[in-house]
Amino acid sequence: MTVDPLAWLQQDVIGGPNVASWTNPLHPGYAYPEAAGLLIRWMAQRDRLPPTAVLESLVDAVQRDAVGRAGITYAFDTGVVLTGLDAVVPDDPRWTAARSRLAERLRARAVTTPTVAPRWSTTPGPHMLKLAVGTLVRARRGAATPLRDVLAAWPFEQRDDGLLHTPPHAATYLHAHAYATEGLLALAQLGVDTANAAAIAIDALARMQSPDGSLPAWSDGTVPGRCDTTAQAVRLFILHDRERLRGAIETGLAFLDRHTDERGATAYEAGSDDRNTWTTLFTAQARAWARDEAGACVEGLL
Repeated sequence: MTVDPLAWLQQDVIGGPNVASWTNPLHPGYAYPEAAGLLIRWMAQRDRLPPTAVLESLVDAVQRDAVGRAGITYAFDTGVVLTGLDAVVPDDPRWTAARSRLAERLRARAVTTPTVAPRWSTTPGPHMLKLAVGTLVRARRGAATPLRDVLAAWPFEQRDDGLLHTPPHAATYLHAHAYATEGLLALAQLGVDTANAAAIAIDALARMQSPDGSLPAWSDGTVPGRCDTTAQAVRLFILHDRERLRGAIETGLAFLDRHTDERGATAYEAGSDDRNTWTTLFTAQARAWARDEAGACVEGLL
């Protein structure tokens, strides 16, 4: 499948200054700054100008230290948005202070403000390592990287099976595991000794892949057919060992194709009518990388 989902994203996902988490008339999504950060970076990578209203909304949220939703500011979401903005206007002084504030917040392990009930996204778990991708992008052009040392010291636990512990849950949440693995790859390129951990984590994902090409939501197999994790896994397989994992890549893409509609919008999971923004973006990138062997790179990860 080679359909470009940009028309769907522009017509159905972007609404004024907001980017929706997903579209579904029976289950409406919500305004999601993290998805907006991913979208503007995806567009910037393709030399497409992101909507001005979306950019202005993200800059305003960054300056107010209010990147998140429901009154909660997320350090992870803030980092994703900063990486997106940096792709559009590199080193703009409007978010220099925000980047330093984010580094201080991570040093204190304050991943949400205020502190909320623990789950994988509100706990200082390994998914925060994903922010090393943006740090790598900045390092490539010689810019300041205040997050580099913070993320190099970020704690993570890798089990004997290669999966990363995603607290506070007993089973590993594979979406977070994949984010962490992306960060481990980026840190390795920043000179941190994480390449072996990343390789082991990617092989663990390959072992978790079902015969239909999908990855489940959790390492215990609950919630099968999760499309966002599958797209993340395909990207990691391509980056890690395209030839050895060619079968895993092809079956993963085939699964994603079966859950992508004619406009290029990918479902959140098997059986879901939610056409999901970040899943669609991850899937579009996985397909592009599978077609273009020269295009895949760690710093390009959405």
